[in-house]
Amino acid sequence: MSSTKEKKAGPLTHLLFVLCIVLCGSFIYWATVAKLDIVSVAPGRVAPSGRIKEVQHLEGGIIEEILVEEGDAVKEGDTLLVLQGISSDATVGELEVRIAALRIELLRLEAMSRFEKSFAMPEDLNKSYPALVDQGRLLFEAKIQRYEAGLAARNETIAQRTRDIEQIKERMAGNRENLELLRKQIAISEKLILDKLTTEYEHLQFLREEAALKSALLEDKSNLAKAQSALREAEDNKVHYDNSFRVEIQEKRTKAQQELSEFSHRMKKFNDNLRRTSIKAPVDGIVKTLYVDTRGGVVAPGRTILDIVPTGTHSSLKPSFPLKTSPRLNQGRMRWSSWPAAMPGGWARSAVK
Repeated sequence: MSSTKEKKAGPLTHLLFVLCIVLCGSFIYWATVAKLDIVSVAPGRVAPSGRIKEVQHLEGGIIEEILVEEGDAVKEGDTLLVLQGISSDATVGELEVRIAALRIELLRLEAMSRFEKSFAMPEDLNKSYPALVDQGRLLFEAKIQRYEAGLAARNETIAQRTRDIEQIKERMAGNRENLELLRKQIAISEKLILDKLTTEYEHLQFLREEAALKSALLEDKSNLAKAQSALREAEDNKVHYDNSFRVEIQEKRTKAQQELSEFSHRMKKFNDNLRRTSIKAPVDGIVKTLYVDTRGGVVAPGRTILDIVPTGTHSSLKPSFPLKTSPRLNQGRMRWSSWPAAMPGGWARSAVK
């Protein structure tokens, strides 16, 4: 004998069955009324409406530092890339010291040409180069003292020659008076000899004295000429000394001015070169393409280093979509992924089919 046992479905089975029916119904409803977004991917090219700024370097050089990357937003004047400078910091420092020394020398020479007792220094030199300023003042004082000592010695020589001349003139005047008196004595002696009132020996004594005075006058006359010549020589020596001092100062001033002009020109070139080693952004914009990416690489003269898209311009996206996808292209529904920083959000504002 056989028997059949029937099992009844429980509540859990009924609940699962109901849920399946609800899910199937919901999917059928969503598939009926919902819109499905279809993503189409295609290569394309972004063309900015404004003119792209090509950043170049006239002289070229070796890359020292790259400060931007593609897609970076930059402001006008921002440093984009730094090249190695031709001149080193040591060379520039040496030039600055040399220029400061020449400025001090020119101030010193100008004060010496006016025979001043001291000279003032600009505040920037006093602050930046105190040692050079002190050396300049010490040299100024030493030069002025040496000049004044040389001038005083020559003035003393002139005074001595003048005193010699005065002494000779005084001696000559005294000898002339003595000669006149002696000649009167000789005339009286001659009369006394005729009257036999004096001896011829005494008369000869007067004649010898007369000859001695005449010889002394002749010698003093010669000495006077020599003393006057020595005085003129001393005066000429003083004038020559003073002129030589002035000429030396003027020559040194001219040389210092030429050197200052030369070194200032070299410093200007070094500063210009230093400014040119820092390549800056010409406009506000976004770095589109960076053609160099290696530190230590060489930038050829006139070569384009990077491109900048100026801020404030819009870009046109030119994709290559298949014809079957063109009906699905709508405004606000296109986006590029390889250059998201070029436009805020990266969404296309309009679509042209």
